[in-house]
Amino acid sequence: MSAIQKRSCTIFTMIRLALLLLISAWSTSCFAQQYINSSKEKARRQLNKYFNPDQYKTLIRETDSSLQFQLRDTSVQHLDIDLLFDASGKCRQETYRLSCDSCYRKFITHLLGQQRYRWKQVAATTYFAGGFYRLIVSTGAAADFTYSIQRSDLSRNEYFRIWKAN
Repeated sequence: MSAIQKRSCTIFTMIRLALLLLISAWSTSCFAQQYINSSKEKARRQLNKYFNPDQYKTLIRETDSSLQFQLRDTSVQHLDIDLLFDASGKCRQETYRLSCDSCYRKFITHLLGQQRYRWKQVAATTYFAGGFYRLIVSTGAAADFTYSIQRSDLSRNEYFRIWKAN
């Protein structure tokens, strides 16, 4: 392979990665949580809509209470999305695992920068959304480059007491 061909392959790979990150950031920036309260079928449709399995090596695993999406392709950074569902079949938690620090920082910056949620840091790695959203973001949830978004199980009064105290 000539130097020009290698360079064009590298540029093409970088463009593909940039497009994937743009799509991911767009979907995350539109809604802090894009799966919370969604049914498993709706979540599966959304995952397939944003990540075309014909273009990238993807895998979706499913149990009665979870849906796991994995993007594994040599042309892009790895991404895992784990969705947990409650007894009524609604998504109660989203966990994202990224494979690079800069990707992780972009996702977190987008997420916490959304003014409508009025995120407040209530602990070193925990943020509460203001208003009626009652969402909790945990950064570094399970490992490096990981964050989760979940519905709060706290009572309304307890949730707002913590939110207001910080």
